[in-house]
Amino acid sequence: MGRPPLADQEAVIGAALSIGFSGLSMSAVAERLGISHSTLYRYIPSRDALAAAAADHAVRAIEWPEPGDDLRALLIATAWAHWRLHAANPGLAKEITPMRLTGPALVDRDNRTGVALLGFGFAPQDAALIVDMLAELVIQAFPTVPPAREGGETECRRHVMPRGRRPGPMRRG
Repeated sequence: MGRPPLADQEAVIGAALSIGFSGLSMSAVAERLGISHSTLYRYIPSRDALAAAAADHAVRAIEWPEPGDDLRALLIATAWAHWRLHAANPGLAKEITPMRLTGPALVDRDNRTGVALLGFGFAPQDAALIVDMLAELVIQAFPTVPPAREGGETECRRHVMPRGRRPGPMRRG
């Protein structure tokens, strides 16, 4: 029957997320799991694959908005979902842009947002550009905003979008 495995892919991803993207390395994950560096490669082929799998898990853990009939509300809610993704996963904002591999959860999430934008009349290439630009704007802004303490997302919203600059709804025509 053989020995039971020392780890599995879920344990590897869990260890990676507990370490965080800022300190993510194959050695750190192996150490966290109490296995050798070479044993870790049985479960995940590279650091890039490890980062992509951890990012994919992180994306699935975030509550994402469902499209409605208000374009502005969808874009704002999507931007805040991206913000929560990065707030919950330190170092992901720096990791995700140069990432060589993209997991299926992020592709699915972006596709769902893009399809919703098609429903608002955007051409496919424009919808893809909007989805990408929205994510990149959050990634660029995230490191510049001080971490929220007790006020959470509300405090961040005040910092990012000061009072008096909040636009009204944009509805389908």
